[in-house]
Amino acid sequence: MNTVDSRDKRPSLMNPAFILLYGVFITAAPVVGQFAIMAAQSNGRFFWGMGSGMLIWGCILLGFVLSLVCLGFWMAGRSAANSGGAYARASIVGAVVGVLGAYPVGFLTFSTTLVNNLGLGRPVGVLLTGIYLALMFGGYMLLWERHEARRRRGNERS
Repeated sequence: MNTVDSRDKRPSLMNPAFILLYGVFITAAPVVGQFAIMAAQSNGRFFWGMGSGMLIWGCILLGFVLSLVCLGFWMAGRSAANSGGAYARASIVGAVVGVLGAYPVGFLTFSTTLVNNLGLGRPVGVLLTGIYLALMFGGYMLLWERHEARRRRGNERS
């Protein structure tokens, strides 16, 4: 058995379904983390009510939409010459997703009482959320682009 064949048959995290799951987890993680901290700090029974469910499901929906935007940019940015480079495409995708998701995800993330008790306002929260989304989606896209380039070089050698 050839090692190149066995490498191509292994499942890879560079699958469009994984970026959709990644986006959902990345956008919902701050809200879920805040509610887990609030549940751990509560004296009595902590109630995961309708408001927390709306925040979490809102972040999940926004994560799915932002992942589709990221995936769309990645698929549209592919060309025969692969011009632009991995860093340029990853930074463009990160910036676009960060700008598009900053306000809605930031509004949902910074609506909890835990963040209000820390004294962070919504303007700072929206800015931090935009930076967080740009780094997370841009980083994943850079990882994806570098993996694709490595795979192409491996296929050209064989």
